[in-house]
Amino acid sequence: MPRPSPEILRKIRGTIGDFLQRYNLTDLQPIFFAAITLNGYGFLNETSAIYGLTYVTPLVVQSFFRPERGAYRLYGGWQNLCREIARRSDVDIRFNVNIKRINRKNGVQIVYSKKHSGQTNVDDFDFLILTPAMNSLFNVVDFNQHELSIFSHLRNSFALKSIVNSIIPGRRSISPLDTYLYDFENVEYSVYRSINPHQVENNITGVDYQLGLRENVDPDGNKYETSVYIQIGKSNPWKPDVDAHIQRTLFKHLRDFNKANPEVVGQVKWGYYFPNFPPEAVTEGALWDILDMQGHYNTWYIGSSVCFESIESVFEYNYLILKSFV
Repeated sequence: MPRPSPEILRKIRGTIGDFLQRYNLTDLQPIFFAAITLNGYGFLNETSAIYGLTYVTPLVVQSFFRPERGAYRLYGGWQNLCREIARRSDVDIRFNVNIKRINRKNGVQIVYSKKHSGQTNVDDFDFLILTPAMNSLFNVVDFNQHELSIFSHLRNSFALKSIVNSIIPGRRSISPLDTYLYDFENVEYSVYRSINPHQVENNITGVDYQLGLRENVDPDGNKYETSVYIQIGKSNPWKPDVDAHIQRTLFKHLRDFNKANPEVVGQVKWGYYFPNFPPEAVTEGALWDILDMQGHYNTWYIGSSVCFESIESVFEYNYLILKSFV
């Protein structure tokens, strides 16, 4: 990942939409929309071109037309890979810890408390590897002016998933993995995707899914479904007024699709989803400034905020760091 020349940076300046317009590639907009926007990576007129070019490579474009080059998911999910890495490397992983402060003046000092204890603990280390979104750490890590001059440009979205039980079928399409674009660009936190995991896993599609013909009947005589609904926005979802808007939007969607007796049985909010640099910061070389800064200040900076919000990009970046420094 060498630093591009000023000429290359000039060629990839601006947003994904700017790039496609500049090089007469607008026929590819549907592919970039599907890969970028529908995965929560922002609209083509706001996300920096570098992220589109990183994620939607020529091989990815080919995969839309050649099934043998299609996308894949790791069997059992990526979490299994992380667990296996932890098992094989015998890492000391500590859960339920609240990190209050990280100081790096003399070595690395981490001040923390355990979740169910008010006692403050302090551990000393020789080196620090930071993985969260760097702009989420301003009140935790003693970043210096050099670091802040880069990381302060980061921006992010918020993501939310709701698990909802309801009586089927309501209004369904023919696919248990559905996308809704009618309010997507106009209403923040509109429901833009739903997944019915049971039907996806059992490949129930078409009329069978649409009419609920292959569903289990519960003892009360009703057929129920459990679906996951996805919403994304830029306002803080923990603020009461934003949360109220999210719930109203979710239940309006459920009413629009005739979901009877809906019950939210679980809801998870993610802060700092898709941390990314705006086009101006990318053109100024922010991503490569971070690479040049690796190892300085007794710290490595990894995770999606210094590359791209995908597990493949994070793993490849980690490998790059190891090759460069070990």
